[in-house]
Amino acid sequence: MDMTFEVGGGGFTIEMLMDMDMDYSLPDKAKGVASVTLLDETTKLEVVSIGEDYYFRDSPSGRWEKEQTEASAGGFFSLNNIKATLGFSSDETEEVDPLQGTENIRFVGEETVNGIPVWRIAGTINPSQLGDGYEDAAGVLSFDYWVGKDDLLIYQILMFGDVQFRDEDGTLVDSTMRIEGKISQYNEPVEIEAPSVR
Repeated sequence: MDMTFEVGGGGFTIEMLMDMDMDYSLPDKAKGVASVTLLDETTKLEVVSIGEDYYFRDSPSGRWEKEQTEASAGGFFSLNNIKATLGFSSDETEEVDPLQGTENIRFVGEETVNGIPVWRIAGTINPSQLGDGYEDAAGVLSFDYWVGKDDLLIYQILMFGDVQFRDEDGTLVDSTMRIEGKISQYNEPVEIEAPSVR
């Protein structure tokens, strides 16, 4: 999944680029690698999340560290938000509507993603509807979902637009967000184990 964030304020703009490759195993496991580029410096970050245990290792240190967290941590890419995006509730008891809170939904056409026949659906959403960590955000995001014609699973996502949010000090920050990602290998087994922490 590729993401671009431009955050501005006080007469300056900072661009951050992120490339992520993640595996998810419901209900509460994830692992992946992210490369983050900020101010022409790129850092590689490996992450493993199992329940409330969060492990990470960055390229400068090379050591695994452990933190206690929640499934809601991690903003839009938290386990809870990923589940909602794909149509699962956070406790696995019921399906949820991944288009909940969206507006101006329209059918774009029929396409293929990785050889899979899909319908392309577009619309807009208020960023406050994105889930954990975005409750106070404002603005309008445009999105496209590529939905499998045979199984109604989401195989590709595009989301972009201008977002305003408050930082930890309560300052209003303007940002431009663009997220592109493909989702594949549904229901295929994946091993996710806790790394050794020293």
